[in-house]
Amino acid sequence: MKKFLLILSIFLVGCSNQPGTTYHISSPSDEESWPYPFVIYDGQTYKLTGEKVEEDFKGEKLGEVKRNIVNMDVDENLVEMNFDSTGLNTETPLYANIKEKDSILYEENGEYYLAKKVEGFE
Repeated sequence: MKKFLLILSIFLVGCSNQPGTTYHISSPSDEESWPYPFVIYDGQTYKLTGEKVEEDFKGEKLGEVKRNIVNMDVDENLVEMNFDSTGLNTETPLYANIKEKDSILYEENGEYYLAKKVEGFE
């Protein structure tokens, strides 16, 4: 019994709120209402995959992200436009993908990643 009380008290002390300690409690947020991070180009939605590709996949520059709309989904007047994204910073370059149809590339920190076309996304 003493061993149980000792373990319990160690656990409770470890779980207590210490001054200066920040705790994150999960709750629904604006960001969680989007099904996945995406970018819009030429009227099509492309899911950001995080899948790295070689530079030889890179074609012509298509443009740059103009707006990050991750926090705008609660705005009933939001109109999604070309070069909007929920997962990329503004000015992130977008490129054609010369090796795979139905995808484009985005560049982050000198690396290139796939964004795959999503069919039927509204």
